[in-house]
Parts: sequence; structure tokens; C-alpha cells
Amino acid sequence: MIIRVERSGGFAGITVQSRIDTENLDPEERQNLIEQVRSSGFFEADFHSQSDQLGRDRFHYSITIQYHEQRRTVDLDESEIPDDWKSLIEMINQLARRYRT
Repeated sequence: MIIRVERSGGFAGITVQSRIDTENLDPEERQNLIEQVRSSGFFEADFHSQSDQLGRDRFHYSITIQYHEQRRTVDLDESEIPDDWKSLIEMINQLARRYRT
């Protein structure tokens, strides 16, 4: 599984990009991340961003997850994160800190 994350905005307005390849994670982290993606319904959810402008101090995320034949990119404002995705986004953010580009 490959996850690409771009987080922009926030108080400082800095853009941070990360690429997470589950092959580089330890087996427990890999399994936890794969389970989070599955349980969040990331690929199945009918999500469309409703935000037409960012708040100055909000984060905006562009998240692409590729897993086998599935690939999806979602652009969303932090206020739009569905409840089912919050644990996944938190885990991705933690891993992303280690894999910033």
C-alpha cells in the first residue's frame, strides 16, 4: 500500500508532503494501517468535499491511497473529516511525520 499525503494551511501556511509505503513499516504497523484503511471505508465512502474556501488556520489534506488495484484521492478540509476516518487520518499523520519529503 502506498499513501501520499499533502497537508497545507494551518497557522503558518506551510505545505508538507509525505509518502508512506507499507513495505517500509514493521509488520505490526503495516497490519494496523491496512486495517484502519479497511475499517474506515476509505475506498467505499461516498465523500465529496463541501468546502469552497479554506479557513486561514485550518489544515487541508490531499490523501491518495493505492492498495492493489484500488486507488483513490480525496481532498478535504480538516473540518470535513468523516468520523469513520479520524483514526485513519491520525495514524497517517503520525507516520507522515517520519516520511516527509
